[in-house]
Amino acid sequence: MRSLTTAGRELLDHASPQEALIIWVRAAVEHTTDYRGLATSLLHGIDDEDSALHAGCQEVTAAGQGLLARAQESGLVRDDATALDLFTLVNALAWAGEQTSPRQGERLLRFAS
Repeated sequence: MRSLTTAGRELLDHASPQEALIIWVRAAVEHTTDYRGLATSLLHGIDDEDSALHAGCQEVTAAGQGLLARAQESGLVRDDATALDLFTLVNALAWAGEQTSPRQGERLLRFAS
């Protein structure tokens, strides 16, 4: 999770807000699917302050917020999208990839981007 937080910060300097967001979302989905069942745990951990995953979820969400804000400023993403929406989308894509196939997960990722 630290690597996703670091990547989010580093990608803030990327020339293209769209590419930066896509690169980060892809990395987050790949990370989450590396650990089967993690997507569900993360979705629970984001709201559960007693969860061992809560702090990491908050950090990853904050990292995504910066990239999301850049994409919104450039008109690529709706203004009403939130960092929690992005976090949920990443986990939904990862979960879908776990339930179907890596190929279908990749198709959904391309569709969402």
